[in-house]
Amino acid sequence: MPPRRHAGLSSALTASQTPLEAAAGQWLNWLGTARPPQIAPAGDWFIWLFLGGRGAGKTRTGAEHIAWECAKNPSTRALVTAPTYADLLRVVFEGESGLLSVIPPECLATGQAEGSYTVSNPGPRIQFWNGSTIDGVSAEKPNRFRGPQFHLAWGDEFAAWNSVQEALDLLLPSVRLGPRPHVILTSTPKPLPSITRLRKDPRATVTASTTYDNQSNLSASFISYMRQRYAGTVYERQELFGELIEEVQGALFKVEWIEMARHIGPAPSSFDRIVVAIDPSGAASKDSDSDEIGIVAAGLRGNEAWVLADASLRAGPADWGRQAVKLYRELQADALVAEANFGGAMVDHVIQAAARDLRCSVNVKMVTASRGKTVRAEPISAHYAQGRVHHVGTLTALEDQLCQFTNSGYKGQGSPDRADAAIWALTELLDAGASVPEAARVMAFGRGTQHRVEV
Repeated sequence: MPPRRHAGLSSALTASQTPLEAAAGQWLNWLGTARPPQIAPAGDWFIWLFLGGRGAGKTRTGAEHIAWECAKNPSTRALVTAPTYADLLRVVFEGESGLLSVIPPECLATGQAEGSYTVSNPGPRIQFWNGSTIDGVSAEKPNRFRGPQFHLAWGDEFAAWNSVQEALDLLLPSVRLGPRPHVILTSTPKPLPSITRLRKDPRATVTASTTYDNQSNLSASFISYMRQRYAGTVYERQELFGELIEEVQGALFKVEWIEMARHIGPAPSSFDRIVVAIDPSGAASKDSDSDEIGIVAAGLRGNEAWVLADASLRAGPADWGRQAVKLYRELQADALVAEANFGGAMVDHVIQAAARDLRCSVNVKMVTASRGKTVRAEPISAHYAQGRVHHVGTLTALEDQLCQFTNSGYKGQGSPDRADAAIWALTELLDAGASVPEAARVMAFGRGTQHRVEV
C-alpha cells in the first residue's frame, strides 16, 4: 500500500514555534478541557485501566497521552492496538479523536522518504521529528506483539478483543523499555474475568467516566435518545454509565464459584481418573484468525473434579495432535476424549499419527454432540455451583470463556473451544463416564476398535 500522509504535513514549520512547543501547547489545551478521570493518575502503576461509557472520551484520552509521551521523550517507541485492523485505522489513528487529530503537524518527521504517517503491513506508523514512533498492530494478530519492545502501549476497546487474555499476555511483556514503561487500556467494560483480575491487580489503577459526563461534546439529540431508550436498563449501566457488570445475565458459570473452589499450589498427587479432552476446530494452520483447538485435562478424586491444564492452541492438525498426546502422556491419563462431530475420521487419524510418532499407547473415546453447547454445559454448571470443580492455578483464557456461557447461548467473542473441551472432560468424569462401563469407555490405538458415545 502506498504511503499515506497526515493532511497537515504540507504546512511548513514556523520559525516562531518549535515542534516541542507545539506539542506542549496541544497538551496544555487538553489539560484545560479534560476531566480528572482522563488524566493519568499519580502513583506507581504499570497498567492504567480507563473504563467508560460510549462516547465518554476514551479514545481521546489514549491518543493525547501517547502523543505527549512521544513528543516530550525523544526516541520513545509506542505501540497501539484495537479490536480489528479497521478499528485501528478509522478510530485510533484517523478518527475524530484519534492520534492524527491531536498531534500537531510540526511534530511529525520531515524529510522522510516514506512519509511521516504510513499505512502498511503489519499496521500504520507515525514518526515524530525527535525519533519517537507509534506503531499500530491489530489485536486480531496478537502473536505480532512478540519480538518488538516498547516504552508504552495503548489498547483501545480491549474488552472487545477476540481473545482478551491471550492478547494481554502477549502485549504486556513487550512493554519493557525505559525507566517508566506502562500500558493504557481504554474500554467500555464487559463482564470478563480478565477485567475483574485487572481491577484487583496491585500494579493497576482504574479511572472511570460515563457517557453523560462528556455530553457537552456530544449531540444533544443523541443524549436525549439514549436517556429515553435505555434509562434504567442493564444496557445503560454498562454501555453508557460504563459500569462493570460483574456477571453476564443468565451466566451458567460464575467468577465467584471458580474463585471459591480454586486450588493454589501443586495439584493432588493422585486421582481416580484423568482425562484429556479435545475440541477440534478444523483449523489447517496456526493463523491467529482461525479458531483455537481446545485441549483441556481434568482429574477425578472421589466425587470432585480438578481442571489440571489448558493446553489449547492455534495450530495445524499435526501440532495439535502432538500437543494433546504429549499432555496425555505427561499426566498418565486414562482416556483421551475427542469430539467426533467435526471430521471424526480426521481427528482419529491425527491422534493415531501423533501417538505413533511419540511412541506411546493412547486410549481414546470419540463423543458425538447430540445436544447444543448450552444443554451440555448446564449439568457441569451445577457441579461448579456445588463447589465440586476445582481449577488448579489460574486458567484465565478458559475461565473467560466459561463465564460467557449463558442459558441462552455463548455470549463471548469467537468460538468457546477451550470451554467446550473442559465441558467434555468434566462430562466424562462427572456425568457420562460414570454410566459407561470401563471396558467400553476406552480403546488402545492399534487394537482396531473405537467406541462412540452420544452426549
